[in-house]
Amino acid sequence: MRSRLSWTRKTLRGSLAHEGRLGTSFHVIGEMYGFLRKAEDGLPTNARADLKRRFWQLVRSTFRNLRMTERAVAVVDMLEEILVQLGPVDAGLLELAKEPVERGGPVVVLTADTRLFQLCGQHGVRAEYVPDRLEEFRQMR
Repeated sequence: MRSRLSWTRKTLRGSLAHEGRLGTSFHVIGEMYGFLRKAEDGLPTNARADLKRRFWQLVRSTFRNLRMTERAVAVVDMLEEILVQLGPVDAGLLELAKEPVERGGPVVVLTADTRLFQLCGQHGVRAEYVPDRLEEFRQMR
C-alpha cells in the first residue's frame, strides 16, 4: 500500500503544471471513498483509521495545492441514456465537460473507462484514455 500511495503522491504532484485548471465532480469523490472502503477490508481497526486519515489528507492537500474545483451535476440534469449506461459518476463528468470552462482552454476528460471514452467522442468531448497515458509515461523513463 505504501508504494501505491507514493506513486499517487508523485503523480498528483506532477499535475502542478495544470494548477487551477483541474476539476472533478462530487460523484468522483464519492467513488473514491468506495475504493477506499474496499482497500481497508481485512485491516485492523487502527490501521483502517490511519489509512483513511492519510488518504484524505493527501487528497485534500493535493486538491488545495492544485486549486482543483469540485462541482455538482444534478441527476435530473444528466442525459438519461448516459446515466443508465454509465451511472452518475461518468454521466456527471460528461455533463461537466460539455459546460463552458471559466479559465478557457480545452476540456479533456481523463478516464480508464472505455465506455466513457467512446461516449465522450460521440458527444464531441475530448477524452484521453488513462492506460494509454500511463504507458507513455512508463516509456519516458
